[in-house]
Amino acid sequence: LQSVAARVLYGIGQIRGFARLMLLEAFLNLGLSLLLFPIWGIRGVALGTMIPNILISAWVVIRVCQSLAIRDSDYLSEALLRPIIATALLAVCWYQLRSIWPPHSWFALAQAGALGLSLYALTCAGLEIVAGRSRSLRRAAGG
Repeated sequence: LQSVAARVLYGIGQIRGFARLMLLEAFLNLGLSLLLFPIWGIRGVALGTMIPNILISAWVVIRVCQSLAIRDSDYLSEALLRPIIATALLAVCWYQLRSIWPPHSWFALAQAGALGLSLYALTCAGLEIVAGRSRSLRRAAGG
């Protein structure tokens, strides 16, 4: 989420605050990971990494949207909704494929991966076509 947002902050000259935020994320990551490791092991480390990343990413994205006057609904539909739909479809495909045709070799695993990624690519392309048509209709209507 924050890769493009970080570049925008670089571009508008707010790199110092972003760099400090990245340091805060690193310290929170380390602290939470050390705190949660004795309780949950490697899952605790994963949580200790995930929680600061989500919080900092959300803050960075909100800050950039405010700076660029981007509406929340536009950002959610463009940056989150379509990728979530495509990823959910991929997860369902692979889950169903696993129960029907479990891969017993590296080749079968590669086939399952290729099938799922092909479906993912087609879904992304379809969603982009629909979004493009929607944008064209809005422009034609003057909105």
